Amino acid sequence: MRDIRAIGFDLFGTLIYVNNRNREEARRKLPGILRDNGFALEAEPFLEIYLASVKKFTEQARRDHVETHNRYWLSEALRQSGFPVSPADPRVERVIEAYFREFNSSLALLPGTLEMLASLRQRYRLGLLSNFTHAPAIREALPRLGLYRFLDFILISGEIGHRKPGAVAFSRLIENFGLPEEQIAFVGDDPRSDIQGALAAGIRPVWTLYSRRHNGWQPEEPEPPVDSAIPRVENWEELLSLFGIGP
Repeated sequence: MRDIRAIGFDLFGTLIYVNNRNREEARRKLPGILRDNGFALEAEPFLEIYLASVKKFTEQARRDHVETHNRYWLSEALRQSGFPVSPADPRVERVIEAYFREFNSSLALLPGTLEMLASLRQRYRLGLLSNFTHAPAIREALPRLGLYRFLDFILISGEIGHRKPGAVAFSRLIENFGLPEEQIAFVGDDPRSDIQGALAAGIRPVWTLYSRRHNGWQPEEPEPPVDSAIPRVENWEELLSLFGIGP
């Protein structure tokens, strides 16, 4: 990593994790939030329809590398439940904002993350590239988690319209750093989105394994193999050592 001058980071599973119990609680509250906004529906049938809508739109986004948004998932589920609304309906927007206020309570930093970023910040430029549909939720969460001050820029797929591992998403990372690809590293936990995407962009990937080792993270679909030549780390001490920073 001698020639590296900048490091990009993934967010979920890399710098932060989602408390699954709190996430499920936020999802459980969704029908109540909808009822509060004028949609009188039954919880269990709606959640089944909603999860099918989520699956449909996210699978398409993963294929096309073009980001979708929760308002499309929600409006389609509502239409199938007998409420003909458009994705731009103000009630849909209010429900999404209320849902993500609940969801954000499930976010927490991986241990030692702030200290690791502070150490790297002394030598490298740092940036964030995250796949996430509703960017305002991340914009709200990052300062609360203490991450903003370490990052030169923040790229969220819900704002730029493109997802990792697509070329457009990584080209935005390169443009923001303003450096040749070979001088940029990217740290992420997802073999497809982070590792394959970085490799295809000419960026040097680092595979972080902490979340799958300690937080019970499981992939939602089969993963591609990761070449043994790709550096992999299980904690932040190993990452700092990889970049020449040690005790």
